[in-house]
Amino acid sequence: MILRLKKIVGGWAVLFGFGVYGMALAQLGGTNIDGIQIDVAAMFRMGDAKDLDCQVRLEFSGENILRSENAYPVRIFRAVDDTGVNLIRTNSQRNEWISSLRDGHALTTISLKAPVVYAHKLAQLEGEVELMVRTTNTETITNLLQPAALKKIRFNLENIRLPWWEPGELEVTASEAVKLEVKNTNTYACEVLLTFRGGEVGKSMGIRKVSVTKAETEAGQSFKFSESHRSIMNRFSSLGDSGAGRCVQLRLPLETDAANPRKIINLEGEAEVYCPSPTNGGEVVFNGFIKQPGQTFQNEALTRCGVKLFFVGWDNFAVRQKDWHSRFVTIYSGNTRSHPPEKVADSLYFLVENPQNRIIRIEFLDEKGQWQPTSVMIGNESLKATTDHQLYIFDKPPPDETQLRIYLATPESLNHVKFKIQDIPL
Repeated sequence: MILRLKKIVGGWAVLFGFGVYGMALAQLGGTNIDGIQIDVAAMFRMGDAKDLDCQVRLEFSGENILRSENAYPVRIFRAVDDTGVNLIRTNSQRNEWISSLRDGHALTTISLKAPVVYAHKLAQLEGEVELMVRTTNTETITNLLQPAALKKIRFNLENIRLPWWEPGELEVTASEAVKLEVKNTNTYACEVLLTFRGGEVGKSMGIRKVSVTKAETEAGQSFKFSESHRSIMNRFSSLGDSGAGRCVQLRLPLETDAANPRKIINLEGEAEVYCPSPTNGGEVVFNGFIKQPGQTFQNEALTRCGVKLFFVGWDNFAVRQKDWHSRFVTIYSGNTRSHPPEKVADSLYFLVENPQNRIIRIEFLDEKGQWQPTSVMIGNESLKATTDHQLYIFDKPPPDETQLRIYLATPESLNHVKFKIQDIPL
């Protein structure tokens, strides 16, 4: 379900939409014809800036794909953008071939001329796919011995969104829900992929959290959320850039006692869009801190958010890993590279209090302002401990001029967007 923000009424984002169904990545356009779902899963521009190519990734799924054998060609007869420009190169007419025919899905990539810079959509993509299709998908000896029939399927995709064009207004996408297996047979559980793009989201770092105020089946029964569900919804989701465009995607878990509901008739909630800057306190920078171990960082935004950050000093990962594993509950995030010997100070040690999960990210920059990759090890005396021991491990010891940058979810850095989505099929 793609929904476009039309206006704000009493602080609510009023959303209207039309259905687009298929795989989670199929956010650009799609159609279903003769037992095949055809989706535009991604689109990329590449090549000479004066004469760009456009690579369009098509995904095929459905009953006829399950029954098909081998790989067969896809031909494109017509491709025009919404300004009327023909995108088929006259000097490169060739067939593309379906690949990865397995698990009911198949992919192919077609090459076109890139749309003009002021185009917003591919107005039309018309083509044909050839398949050798068995009469049944049942793999009995009799069925496997029967010859497959050649099937030509003509398709026409219209109004395919160009992922590099961002709408000025917020746009929310809800894909078809994926059913989850649960131990309780009286419970229906699913995940819905929500995608936010355009508007404030395109200028943000991501979405801090999503809260749902109302979720109902077509019979009026409510969906519920466990504590584990709420922890998932409270995780920060970064703005990403892929073949489907710049967007924020997150999975929303839902459960209900209703038996086999057919749709989510109504889903209402609120998203916190995170737009940090130095002026709103969302971006806090400290210079020269490495020369001053044993200090607590002083900043008004940190104080208002209840965050305390204490720099212990230089340390070594190998030494601290042995110590923490014997005393703490530890979490390690990073690569599996070999670390320097115990005498080399390759890490920076911090004590962090973050009671409201206001810290979005901590990162380090060198004297030229270049981001420095790090791994991090976090230790706690218990899962309920209020103070985190955090060790940031560098590929090589950072210079004294290293800059510390903290992304902080201050009230001023958060834009609250309420949404209402209807008729999400299950």
